[in-house]
Amino acid sequence: LREQDRDGASVDPRLDGARFAELPESLRRQGISGVLVEEVARGSRAERNRLRSGDVILDSSSGRFSDLSGFRASLRQPPEQLLLRVWRNGQVGTLVLQ
Repeated sequence: LREQDRDGASVDPRLDGARFAELPESLRRQGISGVLVEEVARGSRAERNRLRSGDVILDSSSGRFSDLSGFRASLRQPPEQLLLRVWRNGQVGTLVLQ
């Protein structure tokens, strides 16, 4: 996977400052699918949108996906309001991105 493909700003400007990765096999074995938030830069737009390193994006208002390429594809036509359903520390919540 190319570095730029993992960069949040290349997916959607609202994700600027986040870096994504494929889910580790240990999570996939638990039946979880989505995209891992590998890193969030301090002071970035992604951090202001309350994304955190270690979050798993399960799905979004742009559509369902099971991996990073599907996540990127779902945001080719970005929705006006971007909501992410996020799994963090065993809890699922929704983030509204600005």
